[in-house]
This record gives sequence, structure tokens and C-alpha cells, in this order.
Amino acid sequence: MSKKVIDNIDSWDKDKERMILYADIMGFKNTIFSNTHDEVKEKLLKFKRSFERKIEPLRTGDHMRFVQFSDSIIIVVNGTNSKMVNLVTKAGIILMHEAMNAGFPIKGCLSQGTFTYDKDNELYFGLPLVNAFLLHDELYYYGIVVHHSAEKIIKDNISIDCPYRISPVV
Repeated sequence: MSKKVIDNIDSWDKDKERMILYADIMGFKNTIFSNTHDEVKEKLLKFKRSFERKIEPLRTGDHMRFVQFSDSIIIVVNGTNSKMVNLVTKAGIILMHEAMNAGFPIKGCLSQGTFTYDKDNELYFGLPLVNAFLLHDELYYYGIVVHHSAEKIIKDNISIDCPYRISPVV
């Protein structure tokens, strides 16, 4: 009996093909202008803590990580197999729910490609982030879409009734 190879056994130190979800809180400048610094900080902390608590079960095995900078959130999974697609999809659903509960409408994009996630040096970059940012910037609604770089893996691994599986971006 042969052992199935899982493509997420590499450490996070290595640059590799990964899926990312880039999301941005909409109306954040208005939030900054219309609230005190402490009010915005408390709202962000409440949102982040709630999100972290809800995704904690998905973080088992260190296959998924995320980082937030101001109003931008990046969720990264360490590979592109069906398990990683499932993790990033579930994290995206939780992100949408928690953001809306916190009063933060968001829009975002799933993308795939070689990505560096270097927490020690606070270095997060790669083509999938650029692709996700550019596509997200063209959206005129709140939600998460799939960049063409991740279409095949999504179609191969997500059920037909998943919203971003059946809603084309044109």
C-alpha cells in the first residue's frame, strides 16, 4: 500500500505554492474619521479576537495562518491540496460572518501562487497577493471572489453549491 503524499509538509520557512485570501474592510477611512482612535482600536480588537477564537479549530496542525495590517487581512494556507482549499474556504466564511457581526463590511479575493509567509521578518509577499489585491479593487460588492489563478483548484475541490464556485466574475 503506497502512502499518499500531502503537499503541506514543508515548513512555512520555504516559499511555495499556496492559496491566499486577501480581504479589506470597506469604509475604514470613514470609520477612522468618525470615531476616536480608542473606539476604532476597541472595535478592531473585538473583531480580531472573535475571528481568532472562531478559526482556532482550523489552525490545528499549523496549516493555516493569518495576518492583519490596519484594515487588510491575509489568510494563507500552506499548500494547494483539497485540505488547504477546505481550510481557506471555511476561514473565509468565518471571516465574512465575524466582520459583518462587527459592522465591518469586507470584500476579498482567493488567489494561488508562490507566496512568502515569513512571520519572523514580517515579510508577506508574492504574485497571489498582487493578483488578489488587484481583483478585489475592481469589485463593487461585499464578498469573496476567486481569481483565475485558483479557479481550477476550487472547481476540483469545492461542491457545486458553494457561492464562489458558481458565481463567475466578469
